[in-house]
Amino acid sequence: RGRGRAAFCLLSISRTDHCFMRHFRTRRLLMFWAVAGLCSAAPHAHAQKFETAAPYAIVMDSESGAVLFEKAADDTMVPASMAKLMTASVLFDEMAKGRVTADSEFLVSENAWRKGGAPSGGSTMFAALNSRIKVSDLIPGLIVLSGNDAAIIIAEGIAGTEANFAG
Repeated sequence: RGRGRAAFCLLSISRTDHCFMRHFRTRRLLMFWAVAGLCSAAPHAHAQKFETAAPYAIVMDSESGAVLFEKAADDTMVPASMAKLMTASVLFDEMAKGRVTADSEFLVSENAWRKGGAPSGGSTMFAALNSRIKVSDLIPGLIVLSGNDAAIIIAEGIAGTEANFAG
């Protein structure tokens, strides 16, 4: 509807107005190309001084893999929600391949109990030290309770150690 009106107005302008409109359109195009040129000539973005309240952080360039910013990136930390989702994804992939079943049982190691269980003070499913837990019970412990111990138990059950699981 608006386009029809604009087209009608452009068709009804005088010859003098037409020259003005053509000049105005040319100036607008030149301005657009000048701005586009400045934008493309701008240097690529790179990390400036950056501060964050987050205890851990890492920012990497997705194309080159260069680390642009890091804060305690190599420090050991308890699993975060994204790590737990990735753990669940690996677990479900192992189940789909038949290497792990819902009835498989994984041992609650001292490492999993200390780093992820009740003594850690973090989010836990309260798995008992040296017990064996079925995968069908670890899944809600990992996903619903967001248990750090469940994530470590699954990692160790699949790969032997957390380091092997992450590597």
